[in-house]
Amino acid sequence: IFSLVTRWSEDPWTLGSYTSGELGCSEADRSVYSSPLPAPSANPGSSPASPRVHFAGEATVSLSEAYQCTHGAFWSGVHRASDILRACQLDRFIPPERRIVDYLIGRLPPQEPSHPMKRQICRTSAAAQASKEESVSQSAPSLLQVTLLYRHGERTPVHTFPLDPYKQLFRPYGSEQLLEEGVRQHFELGKYLRRRYWSLLPRRFNVTRMHVRSTDTDRTIMSAQANLAGLFPEQCSAAVDGAAQLPACYPVPIHTVPKPTDQLLKMSSPCPAYTRHWREFKLRPDGPYASAGRRFTWLSERARVGTGWRQGEPLGISELWKIADPIAVWRSLGLKLPDWVDRDVIAGLEELRHLKFAWKFSEPKLYGSRIGALMARLIGDMEARLAGRSNKILQVYSAHDSTVSAFLSAFGVFNNLQPPLAACAMLELYSDGEVRLFYRNATTTTNSSLSADPPLPMLIPFCQKPCLLSQLAKQMRKREIPCPVRATSLVQLQLVFRHGIRNPIRMPPNDPYAGRYNATLGQLTPAGAKQMRDLGHFVRTYYAEQRVLPERYDPNVMWAYSTDTDRTLASCQAFLLGLFRNQSPGTNLSRNGSSVASAGTPIPIHSGPKKSDVLKPT
Repeated sequence: IFSLVTRWSEDPWTLGSYTSGELGCSEADRSVYSSPLPAPSANPGSSPASPRVHFAGEATVSLSEAYQCTHGAFWSGVHRASDILRACQLDRFIPPERRIVDYLIGRLPPQEPSHPMKRQICRTSAAAQASKEESVSQSAPSLLQVTLLYRHGERTPVHTFPLDPYKQLFRPYGSEQLLEEGVRQHFELGKYLRRRYWSLLPRRFNVTRMHVRSTDTDRTIMSAQANLAGLFPEQCSAAVDGAAQLPACYPVPIHTVPKPTDQLLKMSSPCPAYTRHWREFKLRPDGPYASAGRRFTWLSERARVGTGWRQGEPLGISELWKIADPIAVWRSLGLKLPDWVDRDVIAGLEELRHLKFAWKFSEPKLYGSRIGALMARLIGDMEARLAGRSNKILQVYSAHDSTVSAFLSAFGVFNNLQPPLAACAMLELYSDGEVRLFYRNATTTTNSSLSADPPLPMLIPFCQKPCLLSQLAKQMRKREIPCPVRATSLVQLQLVFRHGIRNPIRMPPNDPYAGRYNATLGQLTPAGAKQMRDLGHFVRTYYAEQRVLPERYDPNVMWAYSTDTDRTLASCQAFLLGLFRNQSPGTNLSRNGSSVASAGTPIPIHSGPKKSDVLKPT
């Protein structure tokens, strides 16, 4: 941070007096005030880092005895720079004024500063900051985890109609594809998030502590890529390795699942429960959907002529939503509108677009069946992080306006307006268990600073402030309405894996490491056991969305088999330990019926004689 402080129009420290000199001001004093303040060195004892804060008042840099040395702008600058630091670090830092004051006093002559203003500020600032630092260090909770859910950026239209004047314009891009403006929107959002969460997030993406998930749609995947480029700028420093040049941005893994099975983020994925409730909502004779259909008959008639809609085909509310899509894109990109799209048509289509999201997730049984799976995932992730079972600090979900709408509806804070492009919901978990929700829904600026488009704090109506995770989890679990398992869902899982790292099976006569293994030839090593536990945890995580695996071992629906070899039996034990962390697996050898019990509830691992074992080719 480089802060250049000059003259201020209003200076609370000098009460408007810029002409009075300071008695007893020496050249040594002036050199102190005209010097930049160096940043603290990373290594104690080493030379300071390059200057981070520099104050330049009118008289502070003068060596003439005729001018005062402590210009009022200097002290205003100390507090102004402190405000900047505090804003950038989200109020979760040790304020710097005491360090600045101590540094200055340490460089002055031993006697106490002579100027009354300087003496007062040195005393009060140092004392106040000492008290504040102690309070902050003892009471301020730290940020443990951030979950981001955002809508994609500007895209080409999803729908079109016969008299669409811009069909050819968008044809090279393809339907519903991210545009350059959408890339910019998310790159700026990423830079904003970097500034907001710089103290939590490292400079580079860490796959063990972060996870990015997107719907299986081009525009959401590309939006996530652009966002991550702004969020992790050091991923985008081009590197050259010999003749081969790496990509401008080093890739970050973005996970997806097929659209029909995406119950987490894709609000249009098959869900019989939602389909039934939504149909009931639309068919209510005196309901809002039917009422709007009657109220917007005029708009249907205007749109039928203007769009060239085929005669005889219905043109109701659902069709008007499709017509509103390309027109919204044209307006966003500043394209000339057809003559039939006048102010009344624009107002009517915009109202209908907002009503679509207000209706679709207006009731618990509507948003619960759509967003319930995601809420269960988020609550589980936060509980694991707070309990120390997870080290994840960042969860990113790149999705759609419908996803953001359902998410905010589940929290009871949705404003019934379609989330704009690159809108972002931020869910923060703190070390004291508090959960805070913010929503950034203004994305028209190109400025990614913290002061541009600040997020709105969302007060969750059913969770008393401070909203603790335990209270939030209890309320959210009441809102989940799981979709029943469909015929296309995963119904059976078969896993075949090799054992983990082992010791050598046999050794040559002159093996220099013979004494290291002794009687442990062919046995699973501790590193191998860790491999298998990690594999079990990976399988648990990978298949979490399909919900095919129960939380605890169930002998009625699962079975474990191993060859009759120590290292494979031990590997299976370690794998099950990672798969079912709440239980510790034991062994049950079918050959003799014996079992080896361990702490927790044992999980049987079956095996057979080596000579007749179909898993043992030799």
